[in-house]
Amino acid sequence: MFTPSKPHLRWYRFLNDTGNPEGLGTELLETLVKMALTKEEEIKLKTYDGDLSRLGSAERFLKAVLDIPLAFKRIEAMLYRANFETEVNYLRKSFQTLEVCPFLYSMSCFLLHFVLRRYKLINQLFTFIRQQVRN
Repeated sequence: MFTPSKPHLRWYRFLNDTGNPEGLGTELLETLVKMALTKEEEIKLKTYDGDLSRLGSAERFLKAVLDIPLAFKRIEAMLYRANFETEVNYLRKSFQTLEVCPFLYSMSCFLLHFVLRRYKLINQLFTFIRQQVRN
């Protein structure tokens, strides 16, 4: 079995053993999700029986990742867990905004009513002035 090189060893252990996203950054997890293979690529790598040293480092790495059951699904789940708190905070702020909206709506209705009443008053004033000027 392929043993990952030192730079890859840290997250390889996370994927294979714990599935814990805290040790990996969201940036690395997003990069790994983007590396997901198509079915055709996956079949080609799984069925490769030749000498692993003839493969490039990226292909050897991906072949090792394919040995981990549901590796890319695990990465997606880890990314979801890593972003969960941020998403919840964003939704909380959005809901707080929605809770303030009825207040803003009532204030805007009040302001609109105020402006329209003033407009009506000003319009009546100008109408009165025009009539006075004509007479």
